[in-house]
Amino acid sequence: MTDAVEADLDELGVGRVHVLGNSVGARVALELASRGRALSVVAIAPSGLNTPPERIYQGAAMSLARLALRAVAPRLDGMARSALGRTLLPTGLRAAPWRASPVEARALKAGFAESADYWRLLWWGILADVPTGMQRIDCPVILVQGTADVIAAGQTPRYLWLIAGSRFVPLLGAGHAPQSDAPGAIVRLIRQATGAAPRPGRTASVTDSAA
Repeated sequence: MTDAVEADLDELGVGRVHVLGNSVGARVALELASRGRALSVVAIAPSGLNTPPERIYQGAAMSLARLALRAVAPRLDGMARSALGRTLLPTGLRAAPWRASPVEARALKAGFAESADYWRLLWWGILADVPTGMQRIDCPVILVQGTADVIAAGQTPRYLWLIAGSRFVPLLGAGHAPQSDAPGAIVRLIRQATGAAPRPGRTASVTDSAA
């Protein structure tokens, strides 16, 4: 996945970028930074430093989510139009799922029910991944996790010991996707991270989220 993002940057003629990522996307953001392609990183609940019991739990939870959403996929659009459906669909990802919009609820079809490489991503991105080269990261890194995240467990602050100068910010009451639960807080953290980065000659911004 990181190779693909790098190839896009190379095709655009862009060197280092500011990166925001969530979950596996946050892991990709940190991998980009380890390759020298990031000006700053805001990593929300990055995978990779999960303990074996956490990996089993997360694998089971994500497997159940895949199977459940595939089962309701033919009715998912209709569910997204109702308040009850919008509450049920993002449960586990958001701390306040009843606040989800119809667009956010419908997005779960592509992300879970219809994802072509879901099982391969689950294996390599969550169950088998072990980060290396984190000591090479030389840009500002803010690690973020919601205190109501029922998926990520304690994996995020463990990166503090691998990434020099990084800092951890817990978001009170936010879930696994705090960009939905606390968007204002995420915007402030992005501004802090980008403000702490050196000014490049030419940059672009990259958002790489996965949940």
